[in-house]
Amino acid sequence: MKINLDEINLELSPLHPSEIVQWAKDQFENGLVMTSGFGAESAVMIHLVTRIMPTVPIILIDTSFLRPETYVFAEQLREHFGLNLKIYASPIPPEDLGNQVEDKLYHEVRKIEPMRRALFELSASAVMSGIRSDQTENRANSKIVQRDSNGLYRIHPILTLSQREVEMYMTLYDLPYHPLVKQGFWSIGDIHNTFPGKNREGRKLGASGECGLNVPNYSI
Repeated sequence: MKINLDEINLELSPLHPSEIVQWAKDQFENGLVMTSGFGAESAVMIHLVTRIMPTVPIILIDTSFLRPETYVFAEQLREHFGLNLKIYASPIPPEDLGNQVEDKLYHEVRKIEPMRRALFELSASAVMSGIRSDQTENRANSKIVQRDSNGLYRIHPILTLSQREVEMYMTLYDLPYHPLVKQGFWSIGDIHNTFPGKNREGRKLGASGECGLNVPNYSI
């Protein structure tokens, strides 16, 4: 299967996110999966996608350093939506990394290797994620549909939504925010790089503002 990216991005750009999800379902069928970090507003993508694909595999990469509230939130959403949640983690004990929690080895061992394994075991040909163009400079350059060097298609149904539109969607469907939002956390990842702050301001991720799994054109 090969998709003309320029043509399909032009075709999908004016569509509602739910129509993009429907296109992805029709195009990739059983090869379509979704990723979620169960962050501040993750319920938007989860609600949007599972209304169309109730049993879509949802991959959560457990770095062993997620904030405790995230584990609770993920379980709450799993029960509420009946999610087909697939949790992947590194087989290497976290203590073996010592204090090396921000270098390339950490991202490779605790994030990239489990994600690569998840995509392989689930026979994924396309993966949906909830990145938005207003979050980071890198994401501003993303497209609704991209393809990496391994041939994996990456689909971003809510890429063009504004923060206001996300909040309106949350209100319309009475969706829950991550519990740490009440404490001022808006970008929620590992415990050592998550702090209070709007948008990505609360994440200590270097100049790119990326955690290592959502860099445009990154090949997992």
